[in-house]
Amino acid sequence: MHRHGSDTLIEARVTRRGHAARVAVLCGWLLLQLPWMAYGSPQQVEQQFAAVVASFEPEVQRALRDVEGLPRQLLAARAYLRAGDSLRNQWTWSDAQVAEFERSATRQQMLADIERLTAQFESLNPGFTLYVNPAVRSLGVQLERWNKNREVGVLADALYTVAVASSAEGRSLRQFLIEWEPPGAAPLAAPGLGSHGRGRAVDFQIRKGERIVADAETASLSRDWDAAGWTQKLQRAVERSGLPFRGPLLLPREPWHYEYLPESLAAPRAP
Repeated sequence: MHRHGSDTLIEARVTRRGHAARVAVLCGWLLLQLPWMAYGSPQQVEQQFAAVVASFEPEVQRALRDVEGLPRQLLAARAYLRAGDSLRNQWTWSDAQVAEFERSATRQQMLADIERLTAQFESLNPGFTLYVNPAVRSLGVQLERWNKNREVGVLADALYTVAVASSAEGRSLRQFLIEWEPPGAAPLAAPGLGSHGRGRAVDFQIRKGERIVADAETASLSRDWDAAGWTQKLQRAVERSGLPFRGPLLLPREPWHYEYLPESLAAPRAP
């Protein structure tokens, strides 16, 4: 029975096959914008973006410097600006905070509750079990995935194209980023944000023996989760367990993603 293990087994893998249709939609949306776009200046965007970056706290500025390319930086900064005053409370834990959490009673309770939920799931679905890696996702891992994700890149390019056009109108880049509505939800939380970085997120897999029958993979979501019934079966197990797992995540839609939200879960003290 496998319940804990390598992070690579439970993370969503971005494949060309899985995202081709969604990327095509985003590209089509971008092409529709081009006929009416006035020519703006990339230099104006870069200058204004420097001021936006300077308005963030140092840890956010460092994260943005590690994002590859201005388009992806703009998309990440949009998330930070829209977080507003809550950005600090949403930010990924430091290494010291993660180490404290790993030693905490809350962490031990979380692991025990995962075991209880797994037992509940197995009783409802004989022959199948849950696999989960509850490790806190570091900022470095978040940055790596943000920089490599193809769909994030397409969405970022769409944002950048509209931002350059808007600069011709003398529009504030800061306000533009706050107000801009994308053609679709980003498949990842911006680096530094997201509950995986604060010890709350739990991604489940469905397994039968050594075989994964429903992975944390967007490409096979409809087939392996919805059509096979695992979306509902996992929800049923969570509800019947009475344990403090809340979900699944709806935007972006991830039927495997739940949050562990006991009253005792709070951010460890910052050093």
